[in-house]
Amino acid sequence: MNYIINPDLLPEIPPQEENASFSDCIETIYYTLTDAISQNIVRETTVTIAASGDVQTYPITFEGIPEGEYILTVWGNLPSGNNSPRGELHRNSTESTDIYVSTRKLQFDSSYQTTKVPLERTKGKLLLLSYNFPTVIGGIKLNIDQIYQSADEELRYTGIASVEKFSPFQSSVPTLLAPSPEGSTSILKLDYYTNDTGNGEPFLDVPPIYFTMYRNEISAVKVDYNIAQEAYEVYIYIQNEWTLIHQMTIEEIEE
Repeated sequence: MNYIINPDLLPEIPPQEENASFSDCIETIYYTLTDAISQNIVRETTVTIAASGDVQTYPITFEGIPEGEYILTVWGNLPSGNNSPRGELHRNSTESTDIYVSTRKLQFDSSYQTTKVPLERTKGKLLLLSYNFPTVIGGIKLNIDQIYQSADEELRYTGIASVEKFSPFQSSVPTLLAPSPEGSTSILKLDYYTNDTGNGEPFLDVPPIYFTMYRNEISAVKVDYNIAQEAYEVYIYIQNEWTLIHQMTIEEIEE
């Protein structure tokens, strides 16, 4: 369940546990077993996953099911109290949870025993890195536009969403995001504040950053104060290297 990461980025990305347990990634699962012919749901269950040590699977057992063809659909980490469609990834313009999904057609008969159903992550992760900022900076506001809104159990994406997030200032801020629409780019707007509320005028208003989000991959943006140049520099990681896309001098910021 690890993200796909370019090895060149590893020094700036927290290490991932290669053999993370199921409970490290999944807090809850919701699953349905549907009759493939009638489309009637014959089982429907929500489970809270207990800590499982290094166990990387979770067993689901069905008893008393008549022979036939069924469809098993499993969702992981659905938001609690979510009355919206199960595949909505960014309800009310929020980051929401790290949602997983999988579906599999199963044949129940006298020979049927077990099968594995791997869960797939629906989102990617945007990593914002902020270096050499003055100590007065207290918070960061992120606005992301042009990402998918929903995904179904077969990872078919639909709709367009935006996400708004405010974070206390830290050098690394991860945000879970649905992929960019096919053939399009997403837009990141950043504002740095001297308070921890995001109110008032920002200390630094970064020009729009155009980037592409992918499912189960990490995209990275870096804002770094270049002391020698007396300028804030904005980089995006593209094609295995950091590419400078904006440079804002102190004079430009103060104007």
